[in-house]
Amino acid sequence: MQYSFSIGQIEQRAQAVNVCLKTLAQSAGLHPSTAYRGAKAGADVKISTASRLGDALVAEELRLLRHLALLHPQEAIAACCPEKRSAA
Repeated sequence: MQYSFSIGQIEQRAQAVNVCLKTLAQSAGLHPSTAYRGAKAGADVKISTASRLGDALVAEELRLLRHLALLHPQEAIAACCPEKRSAA
């Protein structure tokens, strides 16, 4: 699935989940310098590059979400399904 993010958005969201651009670039099959060049202010980035980095970011965010849900199943159910909280 393709997502549309700017490099700045990708960089901010990656920092929020503690993932560096190098890791995202490698996951996306890109050379790390490609991601860092794109993160420079005013740098032109190909749409396909931003899309691949965005896809890698979403995959990492979902991986983290699944991991947290396994560690904290009751909290995960309560967070996504408030109606089930009262049934528990």
